[in-house]
Amino acid sequence: MSEEKAKIIVVGVGNCGGNIITALDPYKIPAKRIAVNTDEASLRKTLCDVRIHVGSSRSVDERRGASGMPDLGEKLMEDDVGKITREIDEDTDVVIGIAGLGRGTGGGGLPVLLSRLHEERPDTVTLALVTLPFRTEGKQRRRNAQYSLDKVSQTADSYMIFSNELLIRKYRKLSIPEAFRRMNLYIARIVDQLVRLDERGTISIDFSDMRRNFKDGDLCFIGIGRETRRSILESFDTVFHNDYSESDITGGKAAITICEGQESLLKEDEITLIHERLVEKYKISDIYMSIRPKLMAPTATVTLLVSGVKSHYLDKFMREVD
Repeated sequence: MSEEKAKIIVVGVGNCGGNIITALDPYKIPAKRIAVNTDEASLRKTLCDVRIHVGSSRSVDERRGASGMPDLGEKLMEDDVGKITREIDEDTDVVIGIAGLGRGTGGGGLPVLLSRLHEERPDTVTLALVTLPFRTEGKQRRRNAQYSLDKVSQTADSYMIFSNELLIRKYRKLSIPEAFRRMNLYIARIVDQLVRLDERGTISIDFSDMRRNFKDGDLCFIGIGRETRRSILESFDTVFHNDYSESDITGGKAAITICEGQESLLKEDEITLIHERLVEKYKISDIYMSIRPKLMAPTATVTLLVSGVKSHYLDKFMREVD
């Protein structure tokens, strides 16, 4: 008898959120993608299932956007948040909210949406994926991001940060637009894996495992490792290569590990070593594992989700003063 899969909806708020929603388009994920923006021109360009313009009842100037001010973004979202929640079915299991913090629409609007979902859909798990500005974007934008991140941390069940500062350090030789494209694509891959979390395999994960550990899970880490040398253990070793938050998963609340690849790559001894490493090195005792044979997979892929983690970058970022 087939089991009903979790219902997941992805909401991108603001220009950054919309860009990542568009980056998801090639994945054809089995989830509704909603783009929300105060900027009508940007909204029209977003590839998604549903477009929602918020703040349309305000003045002409405000209809062009939230002017980079989170408090205005909050007001515009409060006016129209009902438009979004009406697109989210009551039996939705997970809402993934995506936004860039530092400006108005995403930083002001996403916490309002998360708060409303907490009130109206208390059984729905809310997961926020947010980006943080780099230093050259200026003190005001980083102060805005601090303000918004504090709100996100209070309204989301779990949240994950992606620092533009760490992105630029990693890709020093790339142009900033290309580096941002790589960040958007990586976040899109993470969303794709989250949507497929309860996909059937030789060993599978139930959605209840995620609900139990990511509902009120606080800061989380999600990493995807791929190794062209075709080893599942070496793929696990690369899950932190695109860590844009300087995460410390030691002592995390729980870990979910998804191992994918051709059957010959899913070796029992290597998978056992991954489990042992999580227990012994990272002191995580609550571990769930999915093993998914993929006939045509060219590489071994490991996705690691850990709830209740720490972030060295986040600690420094929130302590910043003028």
